[in-house]
Amino acid sequence: MRNKICYIALLIVVIISGCSKATDRISISDFQCIDGEYRFQSIPWGSSMQETEAILGYKLEEAKEAAPGTYKIADKLSFLGIKGEMYFYFEEGELADLSFRSVSDETLEEFYLQVSEEFSKSFGISSNEHENTGTYAGSTVKSTVQRWDGKGNTSLQVILAKGEPTRHSITIGILKSK
Repeated sequence: MRNKICYIALLIVVIISGCSKATDRISISDFQCIDGEYRFQSIPWGSSMQETEAILGYKLEEAKEAAPGTYKIADKLSFLGIKGEMYFYFEEGELADLSFRSVSDETLEEFYLQVSEEFSKSFGISSNEHENTGTYAGSTVKSTVQRWDGKGNTSLQVILAKGEPTRHSITIGILKSK
């Protein structure tokens, strides 16, 4: 019953605020820190898929290429001029993390620096920055990670992965750890 009341209240807020209109662009302001917790477009942690869709203004579809419980927006979105896909992971039916991912062979290093700079302006100096090197599907992959930690075990992360031969990917994610 509580979930139904929360869902109805959430729908009313979305309808009144006009936020349900979907666009094909993501902006820096979509990544938010509310009361010290990182969120995307004010979507509360633990939201159901239906609640998430109502706030986003998009229908989510199963992401068959990802882990079970992962859904994505069917259309490619643009973030600071880079096209990518938006993924949402639901654990036991509740929103647990989300990410914008793009794969390209060019400009992602510059994009990584631009996003890191914008997040630093908005959220301060990152809590952690590190590099890793490993093997994935027979390729050597070097990843550079910046993380901003928030309250409630939330974090905002920017991850640039560079593979050999050249195939780069970037993941910008917000997650809530248990």
